[in-house]
This record gives sequence, structure tokens and C-alpha cells, in this order.
Amino acid sequence: MRLRVYVALSPVVVAMMAAVPAQAVPFTLDIYADGTLLETVDNSDLGCTDTGTFTTECSATDLAYSNGSYTALRINSIDLQLDSDPLVDGNIAVSNEQGFTQRFTFVFTLPISSIPGATIQSGSISGSVADGFEGDGATISAPAGEAIYQARIDGVDTNALHADPASFSAPAFDIGSIPAASFGPLLGGPALTNIELELDFYLTSFDSVQITSEHQVEPVPEPASGAMVALGLALLAARRRTTHRG
Repeated sequence: MRLRVYVALSPVVVAMMAAVPAQAVPFTLDIYADGTLLETVDNSDLGCTDTGTFTTECSATDLAYSNGSYTALRINSIDLQLDSDPLVDGNIAVSNEQGFTQRFTFVFTLPISSIPGATIQSGSISGSVADGFEGDGATISAPAGEAIYQARIDGVDTNALHADPASFSAPAFDIGSIPAASFGPLLGGPALTNIELELDFYLTSFDSVQITSEHQVEPVPEPASGAMVALGLALLAARRRTTHRG
């Protein structure tokens, strides 16, 4: 899973951060299986280390999570690069450790410096699903009435991708794709406390999934004329096209 979450810091906050030693960019990741919270992880759980004044890198492998009765899922690998500029960039690979289909939910939350005015929002998802050792194919699907990708601002749903009845499969002993989908850049409301990116899906028995996703929020410059907003949206769109080509 690639997660990019951008927000803007005020000059006062930037000055305060420059005056103190670098600290790991704070975040939490809530991990659920079939609606049960298995664990909430943060910087300390993923071995995050500061790599610059405003940057942190995190890396972990082979993380198993249990519901108390059995191991529900395994994060085979997770690598994050965090920047309080800010930026979150990462990859995650997950396996279903049981012989039955399970619903997995990952909620990434990043506290932010308040953006009281209008914002520009965008996001995307892509990935793959792979059959395990059973040779019966693999499927990832959106829960009923939900979406595989859900962006939130201040706890409120904003944009969704691959909504129900989205379903993607892989043949026996093979890999299938989760098609790329995106939204924005779009004009939106304020972002005051945090940004969330939720991945929510059913995954068939003993199979695995890899997801790349992005959620971006930036302030609209104030004062902003219609021409300024249009130019900003055009520049964001151009940058997203360049990023996807890369």
C-alpha cells in the first residue's frame, strides 16, 4: 500500500519544528479482522527512525495479528516514508492466514495542522491479488455498501474508490490486478484535525493482496481568485500524471 497524505503547515508551525530536534512524524494504523480491532500500531511498532529534520522512515516484516483465538492476518512487509511537509509514502503486503474468507480493514490516521479554509483533494488506488497454495484462485471484494478505498477528513467520509460491488480475482496459482482508480483534484471543505485513509475488503482463504494507495489534501491559497484555483488544479493534475508515469 502506497499512502501519500499531504497537508500544509503554517509558517508558525514550521518555525517551531525547525527550533526542536527532529521527531518521528506521528501516525496510527488500526488493524481489524471481521470487525474486531486486532491492534493499533504507531511509530514505535514499525521501527521508525528520523532521517532528516522533517523525515522519518519505517520498515517492518512478518507481522502477525491475532484475534485471541487464531492468527487472522499477516503483514508480510510494510515500508513507510513520512515527511511532515507532510508526506506519507508506503507499501504493504497482507496475507489471509486462515482457511476461510475474512474481512480486513486498515485505517491510517495522520494528525494535521488545521486548514480552516477550502482544500484541494485527490487520491488513488491500485494493486494486485494473488492465489495462495490452494490453487483455487483468489478474490478481493468490497463489503456490501462500502468501498475498498475510503478517504476521510476529520472523521467524515469524502471520496471512495472501488465501491461495492467491486471485485477482482486471480486465477489458480497466479496474480490478478486491482485496476488503478483515482479522484480529483477536487475542491473541498476545511481539514481541521486529521486525515484518514481506509482500506476495507474481503480476502479469500490463504490468499494475499498488495495495495498502493494515495490520499492528498492541500489548502487553496487565500485570497484565491477563480483563475488561481483553476491553475492550482491544473498543476496538481499535471503532477499526478507525472507521478503515475514514473
